[in-house]
Amino acid sequence: MAGESARESAKRLREKAERQARVAAMFERGAEGEEATATVLAALPSGEWAIFHDLRWPGRKFANVDHVVVGPPGVFVIDSKNWSGSIAVNDNVLRQNGRAREGAVHGAAEAALAVSGLSRSVSPLQVHPVLCFVRDEPVAGWARDVMLCSTGNVVEMLTSRERVLADDVRQMVTLELDAVLRAATGPAVLSAPISSPRRRRPASSYRAPETVTPNRGARARRRLGCVPLLLGLVAMLVGIAVVIGVINQAVDSATSSGSVPAEADGSCPGDHAVKAWTSKTGTKLYREPGAKGYGRAKAQSCFGDGAHAARAGYAIDR
Repeated sequence: MAGESARESAKRLREKAERQARVAAMFERGAEGEEATATVLAALPSGEWAIFHDLRWPGRKFANVDHVVVGPPGVFVIDSKNWSGSIAVNDNVLRQNGRAREGAVHGAAEAALAVSGLSRSVSPLQVHPVLCFVRDEPVAGWARDVMLCSTGNVVEMLTSRERVLADDVRQMVTLELDAVLRAATGPAVLSAPISSPRRRRPASSYRAPETVTPNRGARARRRLGCVPLLLGLVAMLVGIAVVIGVINQAVDSATSSGSVPAEADGSCPGDHAVKAWTSKTGTKLYREPGAKGYGRAKAQSCFGDGAHAARAGYAIDR
């Protein structure tokens, strides 16, 4: 049929344009959500809180972290979600309009773990993943180890938490993160830990050879010019090794001393026998082995000991 191939081409182009328009609308909605969250976070007391926005995800080339907030209660890695419809948590599972959104929960937890490896001054248990939903009505609760809130109550939830970082520690964490975090809109830069500045060698301590010929002198200058490049390469490799070591240490610490998911029947493995759960009223509780009612308790998360459960925000169930 005449014109059939042209019509098919036009149809494919229209469908592609519609898909691109939907993707653009999704990104615009996400940008509006991040802007709304940033506006609300600006109300945090500037003397005690430091805020970073739209950052490159450590270790990932094309991903970003929406917000990182450092304050007396710890470090909070916040993912803004401009979702429509209802938000609820059932059996420790986040749901939007009844649909499970486990991917968002895992993404928030992974972002917090990545950020925790950038600072030597805090424990991974003091770096908290947060999902902040853009809406006026307050949202409160936990999906596994991810704190849930909204732009309507995020400031209240952050400032009401227990202070765990001393002023000097908080300032050091802020300096460490400021040194390694980079804006997602800027050029990609390999982040490295803070190091002491090298002292410049006094200019008078080096004298050029006086007896070399011009050609030999040129070769000598070229060889000397390679030295800073080699030193820079060595420093970069050392920085990469340190960052990898810190991240591995954070992962080991989180898995050995932090929480692990409970079994399907609500029991806990022997090396993480402390049972923890969130009650229907939103209270975070835990029981240690040997406590009254321990066998009947249905765990949602399991800890190696009560101290780690307490640091994660759980209170002992008496």
